[in-house]
Amino acid sequence: MNIHKLISASLFVLLLLLGCAGKQAQLASPPIQFLSRQVIVTLSEDHRDKWESIDREIQTRYGIAKAGEFSLTSIHVNCLVYRVPEHLSVEQIILELTEDKRVQMVERNQFFNSLTKGNGDPLADMDYGMKLIGADQVYQVSTGKNVAIAIIDTGINSNHPDLAGQIIDTQNFVEGGDPSFKTDAHGTAVAGIIGAGANDGMGIRGVAPDARIMALKACWHSDSHSQKARCASWTLAKALDYAINHGVRIINMSLTGPPDKLLTKLLAKAYSKGIILVAAANESQAEPGFPASVESVIPVISSDSTGTVARPSWSFQAAPLAAPGIDILTTTPLGYDFYSGSSLATAHVSGVIALLLQLRPQLSVDEIRDVLKTSATYRKSSSIGIVNACEALSILETMPYSVCADGLPDNRMEAHEQAGQLITTMDYPTSAASASTNDFHSGITHGFFSKLGGNGRSCNTCHLPEEAWTFTPAHAQQLAISHPSDPLFAPVDGSDCPPTSSSQSPDARLSGHLVNHGLIRVQLGIPETADFALASASNPQNCQIPAGNVGISKQLFLFRRPLPPTNLIFRSTLMWDGRKSLQPIATGQNFANTTVLVSGLLSQSNDGVIKHAQGDRPITGTQAHADILAFELNMYSAQRSLNGLNLEESNGGPRFIAEQLAPKYFTGQNDSLSGDYDKEVFNLFKRWEPGNSDKELTPLQKSIGRGEHIFNTRLFLIANVPGLNSTANHPLYNTNDPFPNKTITGTCGTCHNTPNIGNHSSALPLNIGVSMAANIHSNDGATIDVPSAPELPVYTLRSQSGVEVQVTDPGRALITGKWIDIGKFNSPVLRGLNGRAPYFHNGSAKDLTGVVQFYNARFDIGLTKTEVNDLVAFLMAL
Repeated sequence: MNIHKLISASLFVLLLLLGCAGKQAQLASPPIQFLSRQVIVTLSEDHRDKWESIDREIQTRYGIAKAGEFSLTSIHVNCLVYRVPEHLSVEQIILELTEDKRVQMVERNQFFNSLTKGNGDPLADMDYGMKLIGADQVYQVSTGKNVAIAIIDTGINSNHPDLAGQIIDTQNFVEGGDPSFKTDAHGTAVAGIIGAGANDGMGIRGVAPDARIMALKACWHSDSHSQKARCASWTLAKALDYAINHGVRIINMSLTGPPDKLLTKLLAKAYSKGIILVAAANESQAEPGFPASVESVIPVISSDSTGTVARPSWSFQAAPLAAPGIDILTTTPLGYDFYSGSSLATAHVSGVIALLLQLRPQLSVDEIRDVLKTSATYRKSSSIGIVNACEALSILETMPYSVCADGLPDNRMEAHEQAGQLITTMDYPTSAASASTNDFHSGITHGFFSKLGGNGRSCNTCHLPEEAWTFTPAHAQQLAISHPSDPLFAPVDGSDCPPTSSSQSPDARLSGHLVNHGLIRVQLGIPETADFALASASNPQNCQIPAGNVGISKQLFLFRRPLPPTNLIFRSTLMWDGRKSLQPIATGQNFANTTVLVSGLLSQSNDGVIKHAQGDRPITGTQAHADILAFELNMYSAQRSLNGLNLEESNGGPRFIAEQLAPKYFTGQNDSLSGDYDKEVFNLFKRWEPGNSDKELTPLQKSIGRGEHIFNTRLFLIANVPGLNSTANHPLYNTNDPFPNKTITGTCGTCHNTPNIGNHSSALPLNIGVSMAANIHSNDGATIDVPSAPELPVYTLRSQSGVEVQVTDPGRALITGKWIDIGKFNSPVLRGLNGRAPYFHNGSAKDLTGVVQFYNARFDIGLTKTEVNDLVAFLMAL
């Protein structure tokens, strides 16, 4: 059935049902939140133990009756709603309550309205909205997959055939009203524009058909046949609080009303958590209305099918975006119809944002706003841009071609010839970038991005370009909400506990370590020839198969961060524990002697397909195998800009690595344990270091320069590091350490010596303490806290002489079987750090400040707060 017939049939059914109803339905009694003369009083968390008594006293003292109560956990307040009787003045009660020291905030329960008009011309071009914003050209690249959008509106008819399966959560905050969403027209219309299913044989397709919609009913249709809806401060506050606490990325608010202090506080909280707020604006009023007037919110007005936008008088101050909003075909509870209003325009913008976030989950609110403004289409001499999905994706999309069919200029890529190699770079939301010497060519099989196993995973599942070639907890949390059965959560290694059956399905609820800390479970056994044994193991997750049990072949289960498959030429060992360095890696200049490195990478990718992707056969010798290797070996990553500062002007960014550093590198370069060690490991930002520049520098440049100087020159004592200089009183003492039983003086470069890269250029696995389950000691013997990697199994290991240590991860000892290798890990490449938090092998440092503070305590470096900040700024710039 074509769409014209489908719409006609739906309208006929609607008219038939209305005809059979006889009389028009009576107006329902308004829900309690929509009664007049209500005030909302907020109490702070500090008074939690007195909430009940304060409530009673307020009612008695002011003569007002309690109408309701709710908590807003996102901003840590309790809200009490009171109805002021007719004989009292609402304004006077608000004034008196404002002066009550126990009250944090008080205001009216205000009312808000949806911004949708009646039916338009049914002969309008039904598909113009999608074409006008270029959304019809981008579905091969992005469909908003798994991006969670909260629609705060009326309810949404989740049984509509075009919305079936699109809605992940429904919540009703309109207490006392009709709990059914089946007749909620306004929210259903908004949802259809955002996320109506694609290729489902039904009538329309949403801008982001694979987005996941959260239907939060905070508004009420007094007449089930009307498009107008009414909302209240009370209901909107609860809906916003729910959305903030449940990790959505976008909140769509197709409504407007008066300024509201409580809602403003909630909007600020949402903004601080990186949630993109989109709201409909008044087009014919002197003000945009609230919440569109709030600075952190993207205000939206309507355009028609020709791209004409009527400029509101307030637009010079609020700078709105425009989107199709006149005669828009969308879903209704009983079919399809045409509606108009900025409510519909707002939905188009929310959909485009979802398209961007699928590709770049870490885009900030401000970055989203900039991209939308930069890529907007300006027509008919208007300074108000119409959102353009195709242009927006052409700026940010990561593939090396334009998504726009009409050949729009590709603003993402920069290419040039250097020594016969094509160096192409692409940016990510953190302003990190990668360079590829083969234009990010993934081969004829697209091996890195192909699902070569049996569980729906590819290399790209855990190594995302927009996540600095790993994945972050934020990405996992978004998926946990929008797509909790995503292959990322496959129980083979994504769950906290080993699967109890071969049929166990991916379930984000079982993947706390992955969701909260970005950790993948690794299962390794103690080698039979090991000179130590497992004495005991804890089981904090209460797994049905205890750690170290014979039920999993005596394997321990460990939790580690995925390392990025980039800058690989500089790796002296592969993987945290070096288990894929089958032989010592010994590369030379100009990419000579890479045989061992290549062998290890081939083994690693083959194991990835067999183990992580649960493939049923090796890919050894296949074209896909070769394509993965070529893709990885040609890629370099680093930070290109930081807070608007261009780092490439001082040899930052990936091009300098690909063109200058990689060809000159060789295993053992500038080894701090050899005689030719240069302590100036980093000189990328030398012009910004203290005393080295006579030009005016920004505060950020100065901070980065000071941080680089600290990294290179700050001397401190390094004591009791197994693998470097363990001491005789340490249970893992090794007389074969380079400096056994000695305290040495060094710098950060002692262990991070590769010039302008920052790992150790020769294999040197170390135990710095982050895998130890008990407290460790600083240089002066003071006990310091181990970085908090929560709820990990603890393994008690016993040597042949009866000595015991407790660790959360035995590290390299599970590869060599040697007691002296317990807790040892390899140092990672420091370039591109800023985009791949959390840090250390177990994700125990949530940010780079945590990393620096750990080292400062561990080695008694004595860094001041300013020096910590400078060192962090430098690391962020790498």
